[in-house]
Amino acid sequence: MIWLYSSTYNFCVNYANREKGRKICGRANNIEDTEYRLSVEVTDERLLHLQVQKLKNTLELIDLEEKTLLLLKYRDGVSVQEL
Repeated sequence: MIWLYSSTYNFCVNYANREKGRKICGRANNIEDTEYRLSVEVTDERLLHLQVQKLKNTLELIDLEEKTLLLLKYRDGVSVQEL
């Protein structure tokens, strides 16, 4: 499962580097100029709750062995060498 993290990380870094040359200027709308407003206040606590819920849902989708490895690594702090 560590390959998924590595692959996602590398994709994002490559995408960000590729997009550095293409900066949007003049075409973006200023957020203050739009009619869009949030109808619900989004707090840090609410965002954290949503992230935790997404993580729980994702962990339910993967194999037990991969789930165990992820929990040992990131929750319990076990090193990759020990795994």
